[in-house]
Amino acid sequence: MKFLILTILICGASVAWDLPANVTVKGIFLCKKNKMAGIKVELMESTINGDALLNSAISTYQGNFEVFSRKERFGMIEPFLNVYHNCRTVKKGCEIRSKYRIPPRKLNGVYDMNFVLLDIASADRINCVKRREVNE
Repeated sequence: MKFLILTILICGASVAWDLPANVTVKGIFLCKKNKMAGIKVELMESTINGDALLNSAISTYQGNFEVFSRKERFGMIEPFLNVYHNCRTVKKGCEIRSKYRIPPRKLNGVYDMNFVLLDIASADRINCVKRREVNE
């Protein structure tokens, strides 16, 4: 009897553990109260081996974005967004990466971030690209 109960518990746990996980994230990017077009968004997942790209999108001319991922995997996913923008950059040619965690309760549903204010977002990383000058 104990063996039967243990087998049922293990099978039930493995089925629940191996369910697909999906997440949809949407919102509107703003910088200094202006809607931001062309902002790159990456839906990422933290894994043992580092971060993995689940999906990506570019914001529309109205600043809207929506990114979705469905993943069959062992265990829950730990998703987050990387947002690449140039709002508040001091130097021309610099790009800021801001990182946003997605609450676990939003898995298997829609996380509407509403207005994402890039001018007050924290900078996880700043990357400045040097441009070569071409002499004519």
